Amino acid sequence: MLTLEQTQAFDRDGFVMVPDAFTPQEIGILLSQVTKEGRVTKHQGNMPDANGRSSKLALWSDVGDDVFGAVTTSPRIVNNVRMLLREDVYHWHSKVMLKEARVGGAWEWHQDYGYWYGDGCLYPRLVSCMVALDPATKENGCLKVIPGSHLLGRFDHGRVGQQAGAD
Repeated sequence: MLTLEQTQAFDRDGFVMVPDAFTPQEIGILLSQVTKEGRVTKHQGNMPDANGRSSKLALWSDVGDDVFGAVTTSPRIVNNVRMLLREDVYHWHSKVMLKEARVGGAWEWHQDYGYWYGDGCLYPRLVSCMVALDPATKENGCLKVIPGSHLLGRFDHGRVGQQAGAD
């Protein structure tokens, strides 16, 4: 469970890091499923960035009876998100980013809620949860977050390449 300090950091910064939420063995199981025939390969697509470079991901909305569904419904995720939002939660979608370090395309600057609003989420009561299956470093293009930017309100989004990008 998150600490009071972590919850306060989320309120202030818009994100919180939870190291080792899953064991190395659990991460290994998830990683092994990325290339096997199944949910990820079935839902995989390409969303080129502004420079036309390939940015691959798999995206789905249902909670399946597989290892990815187990993560989605894990009390380690669900209960912590309930703490952050201070209300009950539901699953919007899951995705696996198939980023290829140094050669794959970029994910354009965006605000998740900025385009979720266009999908029918009228209030910014959503949390993105990222579980790194590979090391996420500056050298291989890790996620960048602007602390406190969630307090700036919703940004309009348009198309940048084949992705949604913040104006």
